[in-house]
Amino acid sequence: DFEDGIVVVAGKPGSGKTTLISAMVNHVNQNAHQTVVTLENPIETIHTPTCAAIIQLQRGVHFFDYEETAAIATKSCADLVIVDELRDGQTCRACFESARAGLVTAATISAVSCREAFERILHLCGVEKDDPYTYFLLKSIRRIIHLSSAPDAEAGIRTTLEVVEPSQATEKFEANPGEEETGGDGSAGGRPPSTAAMIDAVFSFGTKREAGAPG
Repeated sequence: DFEDGIVVVAGKPGSGKTTLISAMVNHVNQNAHQTVVTLENPIETIHTPTCAAIIQLQRGVHFFDYEETAAIATKSCADLVIVDELRDGQTCRACFESARAGLVTAATISAVSCREAFERILHLCGVEKDDPYTYFLLKSIRRIIHLSSAPDAEAGIRTTLEVVEPSQATEKFEANPGEEETGGDGSAGGRPPSTAAMIDAVFSFGTKREAGAPG
């Protein structure tokens, strides 16, 4: 539903990250006349084009450099770029440069929470919290979805979704920064909010619900 930006699906191995990304691609394939490019290592699910044009590329077979291939996909008028996993700086840059160009990008990352997913992205990109690029990341990530699964007597496996929307939460924080903008003593014209304070505020907007529950 986004026109640009990044969607990150986080969780431990086996939590369903790849399944959710595959469902996203399938939804686009069934409902939108778009061009989807996937960059994978290896290709795990074969998608047969229906409404969408789907180009699935495997590292080591069709390409070797994530960043360069994502740039080519951008120039080729792709609407959606899927990067299988954010595992290093190159794959992160591939996602964020696509977002900078106005595409929607989706990727998975191994993490135990939405906040850890963001902090891992900072680490992989080699930036600190007070780096100006951190603000760009906050504004670029439309949604982080963290999946966690646990055994359940009735359902077999129960999956819980934690969802944070950094770009929207950043806008809310900038519109109402609270004490950071006015100064700790409440005086007007204080220092601007720190990036660390912004990150704290952004991840306080997260919501949790069980998979399949309404809302």
